[in-house]
Amino acid sequence: MDDDWEERDGIDELDERQVREALECQYPLTVAKVEELPGADTSLRWRVLTNTGQHLFVKEWESHHHVPRTRVAADAAMHARAGLLKLPIPKVLSDRNRNLVSVTETGAWMVMEEAVLGQANPGPLSVAQAEHVGIMLSRLHWSLASYPQPAPARRPPWTCGVTKAVHHCDTLLTQTGSQTWAAQPQLAAQLEKRRHDLHQSADSLLSAIPDLPPQTLHGDFTRANRFVVTDVVQSIVGFAPGWGPRAWELAQAAFDPLTVTSRKNWAEIAVSLINAYRSERSGLTPAEVTAVPRLALLSALFDLDGAQPLGHYPPPADAARRTAWTLHHTAFQEISDHLSLLDEALAHPPG
Repeated sequence: MDDDWEERDGIDELDERQVREALECQYPLTVAKVEELPGADTSLRWRVLTNTGQHLFVKEWESHHHVPRTRVAADAAMHARAGLLKLPIPKVLSDRNRNLVSVTETGAWMVMEEAVLGQANPGPLSVAQAEHVGIMLSRLHWSLASYPQPAPARRPPWTCGVTKAVHHCDTLLTQTGSQTWAAQPQLAAQLEKRRHDLHQSADSLLSAIPDLPPQTLHGDFTRANRFVVTDVVQSIVGFAPGWGPRAWELAQAAFDPLTVTSRKNWAEIAVSLINAYRSERSGLTPAEVTAVPRLALLSALFDLDGAQPLGHYPPPADAARRTAWTLHHTAFQEISDHLSLLDEALAHPPG
């Protein structure tokens, strides 16, 4: 068998047999080994080795709820993969009926080639990493520009409107105030600040954004969905197609909250990523460039994920979401305080 395959600990033999039988029934392959991976909020995940030595990544959903979105994600990923730019996107395998998402009576499956071995979910970006991320994102947007509007699709969070966002803040404040736990005072203070920032900043930021044309986006182009080897993006995974201005997704990549809150030169890193994007056949207009840091602020301002009261998510997901919420909260202030400096740095096209 494969020498790189690590010994497994604790996988239930019944689960392994069921995964093996399900895959061999639905796909034209023979399973040699199965390894259970840490799951996400909504799916089970498996690493599979076939008898031909092929490494596969398998996701299983125990309901049909996510099938429409998963089908769109798989189709958009394969559209981008098939483009002229040869993007490093793992192939999604078709089942015996040529479906990218295999639906059974009890749920659904998606099988793809395992991403190139590298570091997923790395720490804060460096300048070198940011430059290659910018190049890859520009190429990805170029490839996805010809993909029709996906349905369903993620949309910019500020489309809900300021009034609804403030009401959501008020609801979360009420729910949080009814609980007693160690982080409750901090969360309540953060929500009060967010409510204030929505009143003070949202309208002026929205009025500064021109009418930017929408297109299909990756939808979750975050650190967790990029596999990096020596500062080079080797694999792009985790498609969750969005529909909105490309500058919105560029803003999320350039102003990664972990980088903004932990790197002293975060502004240089953000500008490097944006300029690398601009230099790679992007045709990014001056209006789009000016909008990028403001779209980063709007994304942080309207995103209330992670601010839910205790017990809203299971423990592992709860901790991760609260960490992300705090990072977004801090990043908003950093970007806001340096907006004029960012405008100045982005005023001229890269040489």
